[in-house]
Amino acid sequence: RGTLTGRALKSGGRIQRLGGVFVNHSSAMRHDQQKQQAQRLLKATATATPDLVVAIDTDFNLLHFNGVWEQQFRTAFDLEPQQGDNLKALLKNFPNERRLMESLWHKAFERDHFVAEMPLFSEDTSSSLFELHFQSMHNDSGEVIGAVRIAKDISSQALQNSSGDYRMRHDPITGLMNRRAFSAHLERAISHRHKRPSV
Repeated sequence: RGTLTGRALKSGGRIQRLGGVFVNHSSAMRHDQQKQQAQRLLKATATATPDLVVAIDTDFNLLHFNGVWEQQFRTAFDLEPQQGDNLKALLKNFPNERRLMESLWHKAFERDHFVAEMPLFSEDTSSSLFELHFQSMHNDSGEVIGAVRIAKDISSQALQNSSGDYRMRHDPITGLMNRRAFSAHLERAISHRHKRPSV
């Protein structure tokens, strides 16, 4: 399929010949069809899984997310994310979450892929533990253009695993005790101190 534009070429007031340009749109149409097919496949795949799927570009703009991720994000932050929104801007009032999120995504941009196990949100008071799979995305030149994260709830497996408690209480990047575990430890220490008999 294409577009033909032409005009009459005159000489001495008489039409001598016709001239024109034909633009072939077949390649562009095939590219658009392939892009739409890829988007439909991505949407269907992300919808079919119970895992939380989200993709961003290197500027932290949301490229794609499934309904499970959207629901979790809405519950955690009382925000309605839209495709194209910037994660940093969305989390401006949640500095702890923003710092953790930036650290993990930057690690994803720097590596081909990596896996972390942790509660999804540092302020999360539930016992949910997630296995986070990060995969970087590249353009045809091999440059990193973003990353995808798939979060799988592994809370039930963690309860059966003796090391699950450690992962729930420690930061996956630094290995240090996380904020929730530190607060609980501090409260126990203060409570223990008050219970000690005075001499």
